[in-house]
Amino acid sequence: MILWNEKEILGNIKGSYCNNKIPDISGVSIDSRTIKRGDLFVAIRGENFDGHDFINQAIKNGAYACIAEFIPLEVDADSHPVVIVDDVRDALVSLATFSRERTKAKIIGVTGSVGKTSVKDSIAFVLSTDNKTHSTSGNFNNDIGLPLSLCRMEADCKYGVFELGMNHSGELSYLSNILRPDIALITAIESVHIEFFNSVEDIVDAKCEIFNSLVDDGVAIIPSGKHEHQIRMNCSENNVKNIISFGTDMTNDFYLENYCVDESNNKNTVTAKLKKTNEKITYSLGVEGKHNAVNSLAVLAVIDGLGLEINKLKEEFVNLQATDGRGRVYDKNNGSVNYTLVDDSYNASPASVKCALENLKTRKSSDSNGQKIVVLGDMLELGNKSVEFHRSLSEDVKKNDVDKVIAVGKLMKNLYKELPIDLQGKYFDSYEGVEGFLNEYICEGDILLMKGSHGSNVWKIAKSLIEK
Repeated sequence: MILWNEKEILGNIKGSYCNNKIPDISGVSIDSRTIKRGDLFVAIRGENFDGHDFINQAIKNGAYACIAEFIPLEVDADSHPVVIVDDVRDALVSLATFSRERTKAKIIGVTGSVGKTSVKDSIAFVLSTDNKTHSTSGNFNNDIGLPLSLCRMEADCKYGVFELGMNHSGELSYLSNILRPDIALITAIESVHIEFFNSVEDIVDAKCEIFNSLVDDGVAIIPSGKHEHQIRMNCSENNVKNIISFGTDMTNDFYLENYCVDESNNKNTVTAKLKKTNEKITYSLGVEGKHNAVNSLAVLAVIDGLGLEINKLKEEFVNLQATDGRGRVYDKNNGSVNYTLVDDSYNASPASVKCALENLKTRKSSDSNGQKIVVLGDMLELGNKSVEFHRSLSEDVKKNDVDKVIAVGKLMKNLYKELPIDLQGKYFDSYEGVEGFLNEYICEGDILLMKGSHGSNVWKIAKSLIEK
């Protein structure tokens, strides 16, 4: 596979020096540890690292060429193609811009406070059954990750599905300008990253920046709810005329009529309704939870926005799997007992914790004595309402049949104190020591839910348990 050739690279960045002919490139990377033979290594400078320190390692690991701002002394500049630029990040964006210009693929941009990675992965999975599809790897969704993902897209793809993240105003406008999506999707808007905004309404406006560079006659896919009017106003200001809404309200273009779980075989069945035709669409869903059922409506809306056949592609929904760290379920044995691990540990917000607890309530233990144990780590970036947000989760814990809570972190201690004594499992200042405790605490048939913001490090506990 040829991803980039010399003419495309040198023709789209302002390079001042290249000492060798650049071979055809098959990949683009910013990480020397995961470099593959044939990759172009881009020496990005980060807050805690400088890619220039790893150019030699990247070459040793198989990089065919590098883009850098200077050549370190230890690099053999006479043997390897190195393109010198004024700003490596600008060069990466320039390549990404050309990648967008050269492709005929339909580009889908996905953002939202919660659910964006899972929805992005679901869209990419379903579309890949129709034609060649490229998508963001993991959550490469920021000012480096998005252009890097675009640079990795092959020119002959039919679809490109990209995640756009933000925690400050202006970020999505910048990313949208690079991506120029044909379809722009907002999954949901909640009080995530509220620390950096004055109000949820400001978050709404920031999320709606994804519409700023929507192509002419592009499609906006929006969630229903209390922010729908404000989102529609933003669409109007951006001259977006094609809008598809989804949610649980009958006024939505795609709305959830019914979601049910057959406990005998854990089969999830969704009945959606398409407002414009009054057609009922019924399908099996490979991931559990009402929130995932609602998310699947967003996927239907994308299919519809692309003009594809819904009744054909809906059959793929049964094969969807939860993304790592976002509700994936594992049957585990710790050497003495069997238990179920629900790994939702990648991140956490008040809204996503509530969804996870509601989903846990519907899950049945394989043993009549099995308990539902929840490990909750701190929810971060909630600003001056952090304590209030953590305390308020106590009602959600109580109404969703949780048996014990293991609280991790100083913020989550506020929840722990609010809980009745019979729901208090144990409190830890940090993630260290939690795994050892769980190995002794878990009993046959228990269901263990792991949830916390990435910075709480609950994901490290889950990762260790999964790998055992």
